[in-house]
Amino acid sequence: MSKVKSLLYNEDTGTYNSLDDSTCVFCGDTFHDEYDRNNPEPLASEGYCCTKCNYEKVIPARLEEIKKNA
Repeated sequence: MSKVKSLLYNEDTGTYNSLDDSTCVFCGDTFHDEYDRNNPEPLASEGYCCTKCNYEKVIPARLEEIKKNA
């Protein structure tokens, strides 16, 4: 039986990235170590994002949600 991979569309690059535990769901970069994995909510509901994408994409999105709900 073959394993089906989940994919996530990356709007920045126009490509699909695999949702596995070793790559960022946004940029597809491989994690440098166990501390490089971050929760990508609210932009993605599965997988992990790298620290760079966390600072550049996820945190601003979270702050926008807080502003909208305030």
